[in-house]
Amino acid sequence: MRRPLLLAIIALLIVGIALRVVQLDKKVFWIDEAFTALRISGYDESEVVVYFQAQPLLTAGDLERFQSYSRDKGILDTIRGLAVHEPQLPPVYFVLVRAWAGFWGSSIAAIRSFSAVASLLAVGGMYFLAAELFGSARVGGFAAALLAISPFQVLYAQEARPYSLWTLTLLLASFLLLRALRRDRPLDWWLYAIALVSALYTFLFSIFVVFGYTLYVFAQAKSHTKNGQKVAVYSSAT
Repeated sequence: MRRPLLLAIIALLIVGIALRVVQLDKKVFWIDEAFTALRISGYDESEVVVYFQAQPLLTAGDLERFQSYSRDKGILDTIRGLAVHEPQLPPVYFVLVRAWAGFWGSSIAAIRSFSAVASLLAVGGMYFLAAELFGSARVGGFAAALLAISPFQVLYAQEARPYSLWTLTLLLASFLLLRALRRDRPLDWWLYAIALVSALYTFLFSIFVVFGYTLYVFAQAKSHTKNGQKVAVYSSAT
């Protein structure tokens, strides 16, 4: 890779990193993120309503109690809250963010930083996927740089929602599928299966990606079968 091109890719990656981590706590903490914080706490809506009805005077601290990591609650409480109130959301992201908050705290910057880290890892995942797909480190660098400065990816990297983690799991699953098809080793297929299950348990729409993977594998198998028949016919004729 030529030096000017390498420097340009590095510059874009640095810009992408800066956009993800600078002023992470300055954006408005919107309603979906508030529900993420509620899931992290382990409480559910009914407990919030009961508590608020019993208090004649409420303070900001009362609200923060239900938007912060609580040792009185556990992972099962987080999963139960999702199952009862938001069954359309798989639990992987919320369980991981709860564990993250238990270590780093429940501030806005802390819980959003999980998405920022997942998004940065997704940039690396894009590099490996493109390099595997096109057999070129240069293409991998271009792809990673484009993902690094993608406005959508930057936006998702600064939200306490599962989209950045979903992007990461899909990129890993795609890379592992291509590698498994190329090398056809049991370990590669197991790793692909783990990544795919992680994607499914991160965001429900992963099912559509599974459908795309299935079509791709069948298309590859059909193409290889046709090529094999052509080789056999050619060999017999000679």
